[in-house]
Amino acid sequence: MKTIVIGAGIAGLAAARTLKKQGYEVHIFDRHDQSRGASVQNFGMFCPIGLHPSVKTLAERSGRIWQEILTAEKVYHRNCGLLIVATRAEELAVLKEFHDNAEKLGYYCEILSKQQTLERSPIVNPDNLLGALFSPSEFNIDPRTAMPALAVAVKKLGCVIHWNSEVKAIKENRITLADGTSFTADRIVVAAGYEFQKFYPDLHAELKMQHCKLQMMRTAALSEDMGPMLAGGFSLLHYPVFKDCPSLPQLQKTLESKHPKTLQYGIHALLSQHAKGELCMGDSHQYGYSDTDSSTEINEIILNELQRMVSITLKPVETWNGYYGRSFSNNSSTFKVGNSIDIFFPNGGIGMTLSFGLAEEYFS
Repeated sequence: MKTIVIGAGIAGLAAARTLKKQGYEVHIFDRHDQSRGASVQNFGMFCPIGLHPSVKTLAERSGRIWQEILTAEKVYHRNCGLLIVATRAEELAVLKEFHDNAEKLGYYCEILSKQQTLERSPIVNPDNLLGALFSPSEFNIDPRTAMPALAVAVKKLGCVIHWNSEVKAIKENRITLADGTSFTADRIVVAAGYEFQKFYPDLHAELKMQHCKLQMMRTAALSEDMGPMLAGGFSLLHYPVFKDCPSLPQLQKTLESKHPKTLQYGIHALLSQHAKGELCMGDSHQYGYSDTDSSTEINEIILNELQRMVSITLKPVETWNGYYGRSFSNNSSTFKVGNSIDIFFPNGGIGMTLSFGLAEEYFS
């Protein structure tokens, strides 16, 4: 049985890996010369605590697969965990409430005092610090090195990757490339992110897809390990796992009154570390935007919030945008088109954390 996978980002390579292990002959087609788009434009944070508890098991499965591949390919990753830092009383209240219920939800985490937080992180700012929640499940990768390693890993399994091969049309079990070449297969998997709209615009419209633009920055290399990755209080509004905490409405009210533009731009302060020691800073979430400009105002808001959290001076030397798609009418990540075509689309920027688990659940 032969399968064609369209797209060599995280979703496409995860699908290809699973299908190859099911015994399929797998050919992957991508219009670029290597993995591009959201799979390399992201933060490099494997973050199961940022997802809904209902997909926790899938995230854990994805994490094990990432660890196996990155270890086997000797590629950078840090098993550092995540500190969610509280610099406001309402934030600390939400973190404590989550911690009290975490074991029932299947999460292991610790509430840290101010002193314990400073002992855990060499860069947290003591001036505004009230405490933190530490989750050990999160780990740090660099998408710029992790994605090429994943491509190598799936090729070692026997998958064939056709780079610089843009698919222009899909009809039943046949694809046609930009140069007119055609290929057939028993099964076709479209894993091209929100760009599946060029093949299936009606489904794209039906799902009420919205494109989300994210802004991120990177510093020069830091000479030391930053310790755990860092997140701030705005993440508590962004991550669904905190939505049932009783103090969350008060936190939202406080942030809305004091920081309306931060919420308007969908900003939640995050800090991770990439392979050469650079710090990755972000990020914002603007739905309905697909322009390529970077807003100086947004970057300044991100930096100001991060500087509340850390004692080192953050000086960006690079800024870029990332893009993903999200359906607000359907949370599914898989859609059937006819008998032989699947759209595999980790919905809403969750690909790096969930793609392997979703692929194994669906394609197995």
